[in-house]
Amino acid sequence: MKLSTVNKFCENSHTPLPFRLKASLLEHLCGDYPMLSTCHEDILKRDPTCYYSLERLVSMHNNGDYAMESLFDMIVLHLDGTFAQHKTWKEFADCFLKLHKIEKDGNVLYSICKDSIKAWKLRRRWWSRRHFSPDILASEIAGGGFPLLSYKAACAYHLYGMEFGYVSKACACLEKEQINSDLFAYLKNSTSIPSYFK
Repeated sequence: MKLSTVNKFCENSHTPLPFRLKASLLEHLCGDYPMLSTCHEDILKRDPTCYYSLERLVSMHNNGDYAMESLFDMIVLHLDGTFAQHKTWKEFADCFLKLHKIEKDGNVLYSICKDSIKAWKLRRRWWSRRHFSPDILASEIAGGGFPLLSYKAACAYHLYGMEFGYVSKACACLEKEQINSDLFAYLKNSTSIPSYFK
């Protein structure tokens, strides 16, 4: 099947299937990373729960072929659509550290500006119930998912601050369980809630 034929299907489709086919063809036929990353973005826009496409974008980012700001946007889209694995939360926490450094250096935050401040305020309120509620926290502690707990707490710290219930209780739990966690390294590297979330 020719790529031009698949492109025609993509133009007329609101579903992710033709884009998945296109991504598969691109991965096997050429190394056009901008086209491939756009294809995976299109898949995530149609199916935010698609972990495979997010994983491919993370891999491209780690190889230097995909911008951190774009990865941040796609992780946010994925988290809006699903309850993510600890690897996704780790990547999100890494993005926050990089954004914090960008802000400290006085550079413009393209990604955050793309979404309005109002949209982020609504998202923060929604995520406090969706991803960081007391029930979710209790379930994660009971399940012993300490990597998930660690990375989510690091992200919650960036979004809400150290006094936020999920963060303080997760820290207390990890300390009590004497978990060797990256959480404290993330918290040490960040000094405050970034200004774009205040």
